[in-house]
Amino acid sequence: MPLEHQQLVQQEMLKLKQESEIVEPDSKAKTPAKRYNGLIEWILDREGHDFFVDIDRAYLKDKSNFTWLGKKLVEELNLKEDQNLDKQVNTFLRHLYKSAAPTKEGLADQKYLQFLQDIVDVYGIIHSRYVLTPQGLAKVFRKFLTGIYGTCPRALCDN
Repeated sequence: MPLEHQQLVQQEMLKLKQESEIVEPDSKAKTPAKRYNGLIEWILDREGHDFFVDIDRAYLKDKSNFTWLGKKLVEELNLKEDQNLDKQVNTFLRHLYKSAAPTKEGLADQKYLQFLQDIVDVYGIIHSRYVLTPQGLAKVFRKFLTGIYGTCPRALCDN
């Protein structure tokens, strides 16, 4: 494993250890409704998105990471390949890192709901590339250490 990867893994393991030492507050205390800082946090909190990692905002803002995205969106989301494809890609990316979490009123609007589903799909497509980067691998490894991906069912396995 290259030295850069080892350092990232060590940093993530240190963060994980520090977080595990934090004492949890009284579980009986009434907690207010969850407030989200943005759309990505809302996406990550949805049921079934446990395996997603938080993509760094710097990665999302760097346009060189998305030269391939237009063609992939044409395939995956059935978008029409035209001159506005770059504009559509930029719209999706801008909403990912700038938009707030959807409101109850927004979720009632069918057009907005379809747009939101497309954004979630775009996040998944970008996520599949991001986890191949050193930062993405470190985040996946951190989740692996917490057991989010499960454990080996074999009785003699050390994992």
